Amino acid sequence: DDHDHDHDRGALLSSIARTVRKLNPSHVVVDVDLLDRHHDYASELRNKLQTTNNNDDDDDDDDENNTSTLIDVVEIMDDGLLIPFDKVPKALGRSRQGGRALRWSTFLSNTMKMQKENDVDFDKPIWEISSLPPPMHTMDDDVVSNNVLSTTTTSSSSMMMIPRIETFPTWAKQLLSDWGDINEEEAILRATSITITTTGDKTRTASVASSLAEKGSENTKLSPYLRWGVISPQRASKAGVRTRDLLWRDWSRVSYGLLNSLRRGDAVLEFMDRSCRRRFDSPRSELNDSNNDNNNNSSNMSEQGTTSTSEDELFNLWCVGNTGSHLVDAGMRQLWNEGWMPRRIRLLSAACLVEGLGIDWKRGRDWFERTLVDHDAAINEVMWQNAGLCGVDPFYSGIAWEAPPNGWEEEEYAEKWIGSGFSGSGEGSGEGSLAVWPSYLKTWATKVPPLQIVDGAESRREVLRAKGVYKAARTIGNAGVRVAWKGLANNNSATNNSVEEGEVMGVGFVPVHELRI
Repeated sequence: DDHDHDHDRGALLSSIARTVRKLNPSHVVVDVDLLDRHHDYASELRNKLQTTNNNDDDDDDDDENNTSTLIDVVEIMDDGLLIPFDKVPKALGRSRQGGRALRWSTFLSNTMKMQKENDVDFDKPIWEISSLPPPMHTMDDDVVSNNVLSTTTTSSSSMMMIPRIETFPTWAKQLLSDWGDINEEEAILRATSITITTTGDKTRTASVASSLAEKGSENTKLSPYLRWGVISPQRASKAGVRTRDLLWRDWSRVSYGLLNSLRRGDAVLEFMDRSCRRRFDSPRSELNDSNNDNNNNSSNMSEQGTTSTSEDELFNLWCVGNTGSHLVDAGMRQLWNEGWMPRRIRLLSAACLVEGLGIDWKRGRDWFERTLVDHDAAINEVMWQNAGLCGVDPFYSGIAWEAPPNGWEEEEYAEKWIGSGFSGSGEGSGEGSLAVWPSYLKTWATKVPPLQIVDGAESRREVLRAKGVYKAARTIGNAGVRVAWKGLANNNSATNNSVEEGEVMGVGFVPVHELRI
């Protein structure tokens, strides 16, 4: 929709300007998101208002409302970014080939450099709230028994009554009970749980990195509180949350806001979109060479240890955490029980589905959207496109998702969710065995997963490696994806035609029409 609206925004803004002129307010507040800010819609509206002021329509008989009063356009934006939006272009840098190159390592290093040189300030003012609306009332027992929502009138307002957790279905009740308090105090407690106070007024941050999180990160389960605005990234940073982790959120949102394909849900790099797909219509599951017209490596290599298991069957086994990979299975069962899993386990689970099982990354994206309590459209889309090796930064290609738990933390994690001994077959005895699955998934939670899923993991990687898929993924991460940017040269070097803003121009020095595996 954003893509279609761009063509009509001039006419739309002109219509808005005429309406504003008739209303004749002193101020117009424009609430913008990241994409609106990038296209500078507020300035365009300001210009349209000036134009309508100087050229009143001849057929407008309402002379009282035709006034030369200057209307002030005020732009407001809270994009949830740690880095101020006006610093984003500098953080991204420019490409000599036109447009801007979206490259995570460049964005990270430039932002950290700006912070070191005091060119960027991560602090935002914390406003003191003098009063809040009254809280919503909890349902009375008689209301619950009648299974209806009603309102109760107070002296000040009419408020919707909310049900108690005890009245929810088993799955929802369990999920909400596991999270406990959802408020600012709890968010701050999670964010500061890694900070140790020393003598005097000095504090230092303890190094308590978790092997379940990304390397160097802590496992505070703070992401839902950030996602729903219970705590800001600025306050989280001040409390001690690793800056790199917060900047990854920024990077995902910036990429999502600037790349049309991400917002459409289409692969950023089409030539890589089906590079990991199996052929499930064949007795021997081959890589789907026939669906990749840009692939010059049509080696027609078959998988080792293939199985007749269908794509839907493999997907269902993955959903319920029944693949035979201990960490993946533990993560998928935690996901259904708590609506959350650590970042590293998310990466392993995604690699299992895409590289291991050869299933379309979009199915994993949609499952995470359904199940995550911290679901963020930008972060989820970027992560899954990267897992599909067709996104802006497919850095984690070729990771050993089937590797057994390593160290006490991973062993305890696996034991908690899939039971003692990590049998990897059936429901097990861990907390994951208590999951209340949808009816269509119940039988898959107790099946014994095919041995080929784990045993064939390395042979799958060998096939992808031989076809040049991993090499292409590394090139994308190292060179960066060039995107057409407003106000910059955006011509296609081959056709000299202008590339529409937000569309991919190429990878590094290679134009988009020449990209192939």
